[in-house]
Amino acid sequence: MKVKRRFWVLRLIAELLKLTALASLVLGALGLVTAFGGEFATMVTTGTRPLGLVELPEILFILLGLASMAVGFVTFLVLYGISQLFYVFIAIEENTRALRPARRVPLEEASVLSRTAELAS
Repeated sequence: MKVKRRFWVLRLIAELLKLTALASLVLGALGLVTAFGGEFATMVTTGTRPLGLVELPEILFILLGLASMAVGFVTFLVLYGISQLFYVFIAIEENTRALRPARRVPLEEASVLSRTAELAS
């Protein structure tokens, strides 16, 4: 049975979340490259620290680059996970809608099910 595709806005939001997740991963990697490359390139060409930051140790730039990459990766995981969660919810709804006509509860079972629900609460 073919189920009508619904929730196009949720699908669009999920796709946009995926794109945003990929962009955050790329920006995190660029932050890592910039922290390593920019700091060392400035030291090699001019013999001084970037932005005149003479008192900051070299390890600080390395840690900032790694932190940038870590934040980008965690942001990627969260955003991508949320987008996949949208797809899971849509799939649950579609599967439930597809199975509903096939599973009709007889009247006798319906009263038992409602009584079971009352006892459970």
